[in-house]
Parts: sequence; structure tokens; C-alpha cells
Amino acid sequence: MKKNKMFAFGFLKCLFALCFMFMVVCFGDSSVKAVINYGITDNGIRYEICDDGTVSIYDYDGNEETVVIPSEIDGKPVKEVGGMEHSKFKHLIIEEGVAEILEDAFAECEKLETVSLPEGITVLNKSVFARCVRLVSINIPSTVKTIEVAAFANCWKLKNVVIPEGVTSIGDGAFCAVTAYDDVLNIVIPDSVTHIGEDVFLTQNNAPVIIHANPGSYAKAYADQYDNMKFVCISHDNIAISNTVPPDCTKNGKTSGSYCSDCGTVIKPQNAIPASGHSWDGGKITKKPTAAQTGVKEFFCKVCGEAKKESIPKNPIPKKGKSVSKNSDSYVIMKSGIKNGTVEYTETKPSKTSITVPNVVNIDGINYKVTSIAKNAFKNNKKVKKITIGSNVAQISANAFNGCRNLKTITVKSKTIKSVGKNAFKGIKSNAKIKVPSIKFDKYKKLFSGKGQKPTVKIIK
Repeated sequence: MKKNKMFAFGFLKCLFALCFMFMVVCFGDSSVKAVINYGITDNGIRYEICDDGTVSIYDYDGNEETVVIPSEIDGKPVKEVGGMEHSKFKHLIIEEGVAEILEDAFAECEKLETVSLPEGITVLNKSVFARCVRLVSINIPSTVKTIEVAAFANCWKLKNVVIPEGVTSIGDGAFCAVTAYDDVLNIVIPDSVTHIGEDVFLTQNNAPVIIHANPGSYAKAYADQYDNMKFVCISHDNIAISNTVPPDCTKNGKTSGSYCSDCGTVIKPQNAIPASGHSWDGGKITKKPTAAQTGVKEFFCKVCGEAKKESIPKNPIPKKGKSVSKNSDSYVIMKSGIKNGTVEYTETKPSKTSITVPNVVNIDGINYKVTSIAKNAFKNNKKVKKITIGSNVAQISANAFNGCRNLKTITVKSKTIKSVGKNAFKGIKSNAKIKVPSIKFDKYKKLFSGKGQKPTVKIIK
């Protein structure tokens, strides 16, 4: 279709040229330039020769990957290039001497990847490379003054662009949608630019645009208006120092660094200095462990004073048959366990004159009922004068108080005593009294009688 179109276009041009030449001959007006010849180069470039001796390129009919637009054809200078939209070449080189590239000249060249433009071009015309979706690289000559509307619109892969010093104006949408999706456009804009049109850097999904310019420039002020645009200095003339941040026990520190005070770009990054970690003391037990509960040990950091606590495991529960001491008394575990444990009272230090066999004794955090008094528990204790027997005692074993010659008072609180052993009270004071609960008087009078005590020892309520 394109070739047919261009052929028809060429035919009409040729017909027009012949008519025009006829008019020139007839009317003698030599001030109007006329097309006098058409041609095609070996590599498929179609051109026309004008009466002023210049060449205008208007189409490409080849299949080369790289196309070079010459500065002259048949010894005649190429003045302008256009009409190559939709061409399939990948690389384009335009030789120096070509003065103008027309509007839409290379629009929609979907396979075009790189372009090399010559010095001498002053304008990048409207839509000149629009929709070249594979274009990744282009040089903009230093002679360019103006970049027109949509010149590079929809060049999706064009990520890095340098605008040369001398360009003064960038038209509406010139770089609109030049990046696909979340890609970043980096563009260098010199101080010479004093006009940037609307939607010049409009991106898909509001993807970021980084404008490299100088502080105080028009480009910097332009970038500040848009949320997706970031300003970065070209030369970073003003450098600020980031001081060292020492670490502490828990937080990392930072080495010294530097950054541009105009745009914030990091020049020398600050590296992390690892936290020193706590220096703990030896710790102090604030709650001792027992068989019933865990203990607590507290530590303090010698640097920052922070505290930490550690649990101390529970002590093992004493097993049946184990002898344990509590204050000045001794016991044997009769039944082990956190609940319902029992012990037998076995011994006391012979220094106290008044002794109580307790109802319950707490051993390592566990309450045990004292349910019996062991054989010979108080035998030959010459100091004791008074004994109180707790309410959970169910058995008094043989010789329990044998030889306690100064024992004068025995108070029984228990109502559950089932047995009293042989000679349990032998040798106690002859006028001693054994006081029992009133409700158990009759039963206990029989139970306590004849246990070695003299007949003068009384059992009372």
C-alpha cells in the first residue's frame, strides 16, 4: 500500500513538475523552485532533484537494517529528509550536511533502535520520531535550538536523553510516554532551555522522571511542579557532610558521608557501624526458684543500664523418703507431689523449750501436711518443756517423747490421731498434763493411756 501510495504521489509530482516547467517556459517566472527529476539509490532511498540543484528525500524502499542518509546524491546536496514513516530499518545515520528533517519523517518506524543525527540541524520537527517504540538511543546535535511538539512521543524505550546547551524550547508532549510502565526517564536539560510545554514528560502510570539540571534553572523550577519528577544537579557544586553517628548497644551507627545540598544526591554513602551489643553484669537472683514456681534472675547492661530478666527453672519435687530441713526441724517426705503431699516430723535441735509440730510445713514452695511424728523424734530431749501437736497429725510413733524429763505440757490439736506408739511418753515429767480436744476426750484418754508415762500424768480436756 505504501509503495502504491508513494508511486501515485510521485506520479502526481512528476505531472505537476511538467506542468510547472511548461508555465515557466511560457511565462518566464524563474523565481519558483521546480522538481526536475526523481530517482532511487541502490539501497532504496527515493529522492527528487529540485531546480535549485538540491535533493529532497521522500521515501525508503529498501530492506537494510542500517540506513545511511547521505549528505549528497549524484553530487547534489541533500537539503531535507521526510516521508520515511513506517520504515523497517533498525539503525539510522544521517550524514552531516543534511539541513532539515521534516515533520513525521520517521514516525512509527517500529523497528528503529538507534539514531545518529548530524550537526547543523536546528529544529527537531513535530512528531519526527513519534511512536518509534524500540528507539533506545539518540544523539541530539549541539546545533539544535528547538524540539517541536511530540518529537519523541511514545518512544517507549528511550530512557536516557541529553539535551545539548543551546536548545531553548521543548514543545508540548515532546517526550510524552517515552518510558513503558515503571521505567525511569533520565533527561539532562541545560540552562539555555527557557520554555517547556505541556505534558512534555507525561509518563504511563505516573512513572518517575529524573531531570538533571542546575540549581536556579528553568528546568529545576519546572521539575518542582510535578510529584513524579525528581531534580538532580548536573555537577553537584555544593557538597554537605554527614557526620559520623556512633553506635550504641542496640542501634547501628553510621560512618561519615556527604551529599549534594541542592538536590540531596548522596555523594559518599554512610555505611552502617554495627551496634556494640549489651555488656551484661553477672546478674542477681531476684526470685529464687522452688519446686512450685520458676525463679527470676535480673541482669543490667554495664554501658546503658538496660535490664533483662531470665527465668530459672523450677527445682525438682522432693521424692518420697527424702529428708529435708525447715528452720531447726527435720522431716521425711512420706507422699510426694505439688498437692496433697505429706511429711513426718523426725527431729529438732535440742535447744528450744517450747516446740510446735506444725499443721503444714512449706518445703521449697510446696505445702506438706505434717501427718506423723517419727519414732524417737524427741527422745532424751532435756530442754523441751512444752509440746504442741498440730491438727494434721494422725500418728505418734514409739518413743516419740521418751526421756523428755522436763516435758510438762503436751497440747494436742489434732482430731485425727489413729495410733500412739509404745513408750511414746515414757520418762516425761511425773506431773505432766496431756491436753486433748474435748470432742475426742474419751477416745484419746484410752488411746494415750499406758504409753509409758507415770500414772500421775493427767489427760485433760
